[in-house]
Amino acid sequence: MFKAYRFRRERPHHAPLDVHEEGQAFVLTEGAIRFDFAGRSFVLTPGRLCWIPRDMPHGFTAQGPVAGISVKVLAPDLPVRPCVLAPDPFHLSLLERMVTRPDTAALLWPVMADAIRNDPADELSLSSPRDPRLVRVAEAMMRHPADGRDLSAWAEVANVSPRSLIRRFMAETGLSFTAWRRRMRVIHAIGLMEAGLPATAAALDSGFAGSSAFSAAFRLETGVSPTAWLRRPGPAPNTVRRP
Repeated sequence: MFKAYRFRRERPHHAPLDVHEEGQAFVLTEGAIRFDFAGRSFVLTPGRLCWIPRDMPHGFTAQGPVAGISVKVLAPDLPVRPCVLAPDPFHLSLLERMVTRPDTAALLWPVMADAIRNDPADELSLSSPRDPRLVRVAEAMMRHPADGRDLSAWAEVANVSPRSLIRRFMAETGLSFTAWRRRMRVIHAIGLMEAGLPATAAALDSGFAGSSAFSAAFRLETGVSPTAWLRRPGPAPNTVRRP
């Protein structure tokens, strides 16, 4: 069973956790979405292929207009964990063909399935802690990335010592508290930039002190500057101003 279609949302949108009986593969052509799964978040920007397995609880947040192409399919032989693949125009061309020529979907799907199984994953993702006390801190920081409270203040929110907060964050997310917050802020800024906000404004909105600090953090997480990110190959970033 295949269902290929285009989608577009003109306004910022948040969808709570939901499940589908089919797997879903899709690529954005405009904007950015942060997907939240059980214990992990991914940022999806134009050109990146996202795979959501069937029966996988997931929700998403779009900070501005988004558009893309999606296919839903019963595919029990594909990974049972969600993933985001590195940008490849081939993914978009396959989905485009499935939409314009639905009769070819069954023939093209094995090629897409092979890509989902074997193509390189995109590393710009974020693990969420499991400890409810740390979850409280992580969710508060994701809701308000520019919140400038220091480690001691966040430890009070979690009702743990600063040393315990550091140790538990590393054990449960694989990142130090500082590294986790930096990556979260970069992910947030990417969403704003893809929604059309200038890099400097996105940096300030995401909690960076200025352009220099933002550029340094951005290079550390992505390997390129914010300007190079927006000029990368693939679908052109959205130019609609942030509402």
